[in-house]
Amino acid sequence: MISDLPVKLAVVRTPDEAERFPAQAVLEDAPSTARHVRAVALGVLVGVVLAVAFADRWIWFLPLVVLAAAMVLAVVNWKIGSPAMYPVALVLTVAAFVVLRPAAGALVLVAALGGGWFAAHRGDEARRRRWARTAGLLERQVRTDAVVTALRSQVVSAPVNFKLEITLSSTTPGPDGSPLTWTFTTFSNAYFHPREGSGMTVWYDPDDPAVAAVAVVEQPSRVTAQSR
Repeated sequence: MISDLPVKLAVVRTPDEAERFPAQAVLEDAPSTARHVRAVALGVLVGVVLAVAFADRWIWFLPLVVLAAAMVLAVVNWKIGSPAMYPVALVLTVAAFVVLRPAAGALVLVAALGGGWFAAHRGDEARRRRWARTAGLLERQVRTDAVVTALRSQVVSAPVNFKLEITLSSTTPGPDGSPLTWTFTTFSNAYFHPREGSGMTVWYDPDDPAVAAVAVVEQPSRVTAQSR
């Protein structure tokens, strides 16, 4: 699930990039018509391939392949953050599915698409709440250095993918005089695997110090480096 914590992370390729405010990372949450257009296009694609798959009774494995592809497209849609994909796909496929498959199967499809819509809708709302606070960073920000002081991880897929809850601390004092801290959730990958003590660059909103954009230089994991 997408977090609405007002901290945006940018994993960049070079130290020079880490010294520049990551405006693009903040803008990813901005309302965008293009995001919804892409979601509708994905919905049409999912609907068409599902209808084709379920219409073909001769190739028994095709529905499984197409369902797997639809799941990948759903993940892509989750990343772009629009729930519009799901009702479009549902409208295009459910009629054919009801005709060609048992009613129970149609209910499974409706439940899956409905669940996907609900998850995407919640993610979209989380982005809206986050954008409402982080948009101010585009006009004002203060740079500081911070280090990872707490790190909680949950395995998503071995050996390099984890869901992370990261807490950063800076020596910069906040309004109450104590050091500024930020906590956010994200996912590790082959190029992002922080540890306690890892340094990151933070730009925070002086009017609301809990709001921040974070930049860190990518670093290939041992697994990735060994595979090259």
